[in-house]
Amino acid sequence: MVTSDRELKAFFEDTIFDIDDENAIDTFFNNYSDRKVIQCLFDKLKSLSTERYSGEPSWLLGEIFGGISNKYSVDTQLFPLLNTCTLVEKQVYFNYLSGYFGSAEPDVEIVVKIAEDIAYIIANPDDLKWDRETIALGIEAVSLAYLNKKQLFHVDKIIANKLIQMLKVFKAYLSNFLPESQVYQLLLRNFHE
Repeated sequence: MVTSDRELKAFFEDTIFDIDDENAIDTFFNNYSDRKVIQCLFDKLKSLSTERYSGEPSWLLGEIFGGISNKYSVDTQLFPLLNTCTLVEKQVYFNYLSGYFGSAEPDVEIVVKIAEDIAYIIANPDDLKWDRETIALGIEAVSLAYLNKKQLFHVDKIIANKLIQMLKVFKAYLSNFLPESQVYQLLLRNFHE
């Protein structure tokens, strides 16, 4: 059965949030190429950046795709957009990645690159590209990727140690700017020194 691109776009606009069964979503996506599904996802995320309350829907989309991540490696395809998007789009993407990393197997190199970008911007602030909220959202995504799939990062001890050190720096940063944030509390519980 071949369904139209219009049905795929409509699915992203309404239906995807009403289906609790990841298998049903995956079955629907089987009617389309991976490229079309990813393009519609990115279109939806971009449209969310124009909405006032985009955090929860973008996180939910991430959670949905995290559950079917073996088919769509969205983190690797989303990473290049983080350097060319607006501040609001970046926030939507990080909310998405936080949901995605809740159950997906992250690309370790991508997570480390995101962490390196965050460390760089903390050392060289640029509020036009990254404000404190965006930094906190990025830290949350990196933290969840690491904490939910530690075993992937510990395959290479050098990468694991590097990321752990960056997460400790992020914890110190958040303690100064957003000590009440959930991501700071998460880091505080997991990185005691």
